[in-house]
Amino acid sequence: MTYRIRPARASEAKALREIERAAGQAFASVGYPEVAQHEPTSAASLRDAITDGALFAAVTPSDDPVGFLLCTEVDGDLYVQELAVHPDHAGHRLAVPLLAAAETLARSLGLPALCLTTFRSVP
Repeated sequence: MTYRIRPARASEAKALREIERAAGQAFASVGYPEVAQHEPTSAASLRDAITDGALFAAVTPSDDPVGFLLCTEVDGDLYVQELAVHPDHAGHRLAVPLLAAAETLARSLGLPALCLTTFRSVP
């Protein structure tokens, strides 16, 4: 399947929250059940990020979101706040083009770095 990356739409907030919830379940199987139980990013926060141009969606050829990257500026850098891909679409390396979209945004904003935090032991 061919995917593409585009800015997310406000009408997709519910679907993006469902993607985040589904993707988070992987944490339970590797010893982080409390992470899997976290409430997804609020719809209001997602809509704010869309307005700011800081939320990108990975979509199928039929334009259905299957993953997303949410970013924000922190300490003068662009910070990846959330990167989630629905498990049904995992393994297609969607993080690569999503991160490339964030890198392009960082450059356009004149920010010197793109950063994120993650778990070392989570595949």
